[in-house]
Amino acid sequence: MAQILVSNQRIISLSSIAFKAERLRIGPAVVSHDWPSDDHLDRIDMQRRRQIRHMPVFENGLTPKPRLGTRAMLAIIAPVIVLIAAACGGGLSDEDLTLAITEARQAAVEDAVSTAIAGIPPVPTPAPTSTPQPASTPQPIATPAPTVTTGPNFARIYQEHVFGVFQIDTEGNKGSAWLIDEGVLVTNQHVVGDNSVVLVRQAIDAPFQAVVAATDPERDLALLFFDPAATNSVPMLTGSLTADDIAEPLMALGYSEGSPKPDGSVGTARVKVGVLSQMIDLGPAGINLTMDAAIDPGESGGPVLNKYGEVVGMNRGIRVTTPDGNSPVFGTFFALHVDDIKFWYETIRTILSQAPTPEPTVP
Repeated sequence: MAQILVSNQRIISLSSIAFKAERLRIGPAVVSHDWPSDDHLDRIDMQRRRQIRHMPVFENGLTPKPRLGTRAMLAIIAPVIVLIAAACGGGLSDEDLTLAITEARQAAVEDAVSTAIAGIPPVPTPAPTSTPQPASTPQPIATPAPTVTTGPNFARIYQEHVFGVFQIDTEGNKGSAWLIDEGVLVTNQHVVGDNSVVLVRQAIDAPFQAVVAATDPERDLALLFFDPAATNSVPMLTGSLTADDIAEPLMALGYSEGSPKPDGSVGTARVKVGVLSQMIDLGPAGINLTMDAAIDPGESGGPVLNKYGEVVGMNRGIRVTTPDGNSPVFGTFFALHVDDIKFWYETIRTILSQAPTPEPTVP
């Protein structure tokens, strides 16, 4: 036990002084000068040692050590010094001693608060939030221009195929025909009548003769053969029609007018444009197209073309509904379906190819 020697040869232990300071700090305002025995002070000292042994331990295994500031150290030492001075000479009254201890205690509290505040880590200054940029105004979407649906270019089709149309000239009757194959023309049976040979006139070249090779009175068909070298025209392409093509545009070609020129040519055929109104099955007479293109006399046997320039029928005639000779002709205009024409033509070709070749006559 640490002890100090003061006046009057009185030995005072430091533990008793500390205990006295503790009593002055927590005791009543009137300080008692009763001193406990040294044994009692030793027991208190041992209890405090055991309390220190049971203090919390940090993760690193070390016992936390209190860190005292300068003012806290003075607050602890000052009462001890004051008690020593009082014991030596009694120069301080109890009130002065109590006041000094109170001030030292207040200073220790303030120093502890300052130390605690200083140990708080500074709050990081948040990074400035970037100012959001205004979104760009979307550009208006241009309204697409409506698709313009153009009709068929019948002017171009006419220029490409008009030279495949011919005029049939018989005594007292005229009609039209078209080139289905090299050296082969197709026309109406009522155009050729009972003739076995007919005169064929072209748009710009000289006329030539053709032989009536076959006829079909029910379908009103006639097949004409001629020398392929007589014309520079090329055969016309054929297509087809179904019920889905109703209301599609059609173009009819034929020779309703035109007198022969001095060289025998008759110029180009006339044009009539309309739409497909309906398709009618006339049984043995074949499938017929009804259209609103007005077919005039002389145009029978001419081709009917679709918007692709393909032959889809052949002018056949009209059904008159107002048979007044002084009135214009009004009626339903017919054209034989090209499927009937192609079937009949292929049948004739097959028959002719199987026919025996006649033996030459020996004079």
